[in-house]
Amino acid sequence: MVKGKFKCYVIDVPMIWREQRNHSDDCYFCSVKVQGHSKMTKSRITYPNLPSALRPVAHGLRIPVPKALVASKVQECVDSEPEDQFDTSFEVQSDAPKLFSQKDLNDLVRDLDLSKESAMLLGSRLKEETF
Repeated sequence: MVKGKFKCYVIDVPMIWREQRNHSDDCYFCSVKVQGHSKMTKSRITYPNLPSALRPVAHGLRIPVPKALVASKVQECVDSEPEDQFDTSFEVQSDAPKLFSQKDLNDLVRDLDLSKESAMLLGSRLKEETF
C-alpha cells in the first residue's frame, strides 16, 4: 500500500480449489509452514503449486486484459400478469374468535399428548382469551 492506495493486480484466472487426492501430499494448508513468521518475514513464506490448489494467472502478453463491453440498452421485461394477484372471490367470514367445543378441546389435548395439568392450563388460557 502506497500512501493510501492499494496495489492492484489484474488476474485472468483466479485461484482454483479442487478436492484433494491425498491429504498428506496434496493439502495446501498443511504444506505451508507459517509458524514462526512475523509481519516482517511473511514475504519469505513459499506457497506450493499443488494440483488441489492451482495458482492465479495474471494478465500478460499471452493473455491481454479484456476490454469493457459497451453497455447496451436494457429492454424492459413486460409480464402479461399483474404483479399482485388476489383472489377476488375470497370473503372474510367473521373477525370473532372461534370457540372450541369440549370435544374439540379433548381431541387437541389428545393430539398434543398433554398431561392433565397442561390440558387444564390450556383450557383456562383459551377461556381467558375468548371472554
